[in-house]
Amino acid sequence: MKKTVVIIFSLLFTLTAVSQDQSAIELTSKRFFSYTPDDYFPDQRERMLDSIKAYIWHEGSQQWRNNFADQYFYDGHLHLVKWKRENWMERGDWVNSFQVIYTYEGNLKTEELLQDWDTDIDDWTNTTRNQYEYDEQGNKIVWLWKKWGTSSEAWINFLQYDYEYDVSANLLHSSSKMWDAYNGIWFFSSNNIYTYNNDNLLTEKIFQNYNSNDSTWINSNRTIYSYESGSESYNESHLWDQTNSLWVLDRRTEFTYDDDDNLTEILNLKWDNLHVEWDNHSRSFNLFNEQGENMESTSQTWNNDSTKWQNKSMSNYEYNEYGERVTYIYKNWILPNQEWENNSKFRYIFREIFSIEEQTAFDPGFCEMANPIVAGQVFSCPKMVPGESY
Repeated sequence: MKKTVVIIFSLLFTLTAVSQDQSAIELTSKRFFSYTPDDYFPDQRERMLDSIKAYIWHEGSQQWRNNFADQYFYDGHLHLVKWKRENWMERGDWVNSFQVIYTYEGNLKTEELLQDWDTDIDDWTNTTRNQYEYDEQGNKIVWLWKKWGTSSEAWINFLQYDYEYDVSANLLHSSSKMWDAYNGIWFFSSNNIYTYNNDNLLTEKIFQNYNSNDSTWINSNRTIYSYESGSESYNESHLWDQTNSLWVLDRRTEFTYDDDDNLTEILNLKWDNLHVEWDNHSRSFNLFNEQGENMESTSQTWNNDSTKWQNKSMSNYEYNEYGERVTYIYKNWILPNQEWENNSKFRYIFREIFSIEEQTAFDPGFCEMANPIVAGQVFSCPKMVPGESY
């Protein structure tokens, strides 16, 4: 019987970053979650994110200059096992910045270890550590965040999130605890409560802070979500008035879609309590081509003095023949010149996965076959340099 193994070749593709995991908002160290492969193809595993090249615009020379480069490494199960970033130095070389090491049990990620590069010792040093626990359904129920103690050379508790779900795997409740290193105990910090409709769509989120004086949760803000035909039509945020014990309007976001259900406009409004009306705050537009690909996104802010919309930023995208976004350029609006100016650019390189039968001949010096051979096992190709196309 023929055995099948997997080899990963690098092909040049590019794609822009999409919205990050919600937990990234709760974590101040966004390095854990920026540009992870699942942000690009959460359900499509025939292409894997190999590396990212980021550039910054140099106004003086009118050229793009290197900024940073990310590289991603996988195991035989196509799990991301390492993410490494290098920064470009003006002297003309790449230097290590940080790396994240991932650990799994089955298909569940159980640990993320962040290490920074120490130029004094020319080696990696521990920084922070995320550990995860799951229930029998694979829902994340604990997220423990630890910091490395440089003097004690040991991991120190810092922050913990706990999660609860309903039978449909909807997140019902999440709470955070901070570590009191002096007393060696956890103390509550924040609490989120989620409510859903019969279609399992989120309809309300309430955020609370903990009052240690009387051991109670105090409302802080909430967001109400509304839908039309399964798409979010608007949401409203409210702030808690502690004196009068009631919710007061704060902000509103409205969404507009085209006939193909593409999100074409997002309008952000701020509540004016004095005039009892919604005031413009900011908005963004998305332009799509006939294939439904987002070609351009523009953001604007409201100018109260001129009572007009003012450009703020623009994102331009290009796609290849496969419908994959291949370029992302971010621009700022220069008010005095009344023109767009380049700011940053991202190129994304992907590996495409091919099934290769065992009998196929390989140059042993080029690719080393896993030993013993296991179906689905990845080859090790040391001569393949991340960031180059093959």
